[in-house]
Amino acid sequence: MMAAAGVSSLLEDRDVSAVLTMASELFRSITLDKLSLEALSSSEPDASLYALSEPCAFGDVHVFVSHSWSDDPLLKWEALQQWRSKFKAQHQGLEPRIFLDRACINYERLSDSITCLPVFLAGCNKLLVLRGPSFLQRLWCITECYVFLEMGGTAEQIELINLTRQEGGEQQGDAADDAALELALRSFDARNATCTLEEDCSRLLSVIESAFGGVGRFNEQLRAVLLQTWASSQKRSQAGTPAARSGRNQNLEATAET
Repeated sequence: MMAAAGVSSLLEDRDVSAVLTMASELFRSITLDKLSLEALSSSEPDASLYALSEPCAFGDVHVFVSHSWSDDPLLKWEALQQWRSKFKAQHQGLEPRIFLDRACINYERLSDSITCLPVFLAGCNKLLVLRGPSFLQRLWCITECYVFLEMGGTAEQIELINLTRQEGGEQQGDAADDAALELALRSFDARNATCTLEEDCSRLLSVIESAFGGVGRFNEQLRAVLLQTWASSQKRSQAGTPAARSGRNQNLEATAET
């Protein structure tokens, strides 16, 4: 957790111990049964939604949800509900506890909350990535993925859901979807990603250079881990399906190892 606070301190040039104390005060989570589609339909602050979240201890949150506000809210909502159903089936009906930015960030202390994001990430057990068309183009999103790994997370603790069309309540993917995602992952470059605020881009790229060994290393490691994560996610979601699709998983794994 101290390492996460160290990364946080780079964002705002603050004392590490002060960041850790602040993060423990601000860390919150919300159970998925309290969310509605509306929660994913706007990035605007919502005091009533924040009131549904609760203070919690580091390690008590099942997943940190990483997503782009530019992606389709309905697809994100459907993917979350599908993931929720699987989680409850695997955990005797337990409602998953998540960190979702709009519900769990204190917008009255927005600067403090953003500074604490690396600690919030480290305080969650897993990272759930809702990857839509704009995800890899948003610098905050990809920084969340990398920080999670740098703070001790592993590829096995990341679940990547590729947002695609829905049919009969189930996510549907095909060879074109898989090929497009593989291409996006292999061609990813943080220097092409953007932020809503230009100063955020400059600040994050500066942190990447100083804390993570440069943009080149950042790109290489994130590409490899996301390819590995996608292959693993495909295996989990397609267990028991015909082997025809597993060939694409093997191709992704081979790419991740190169």
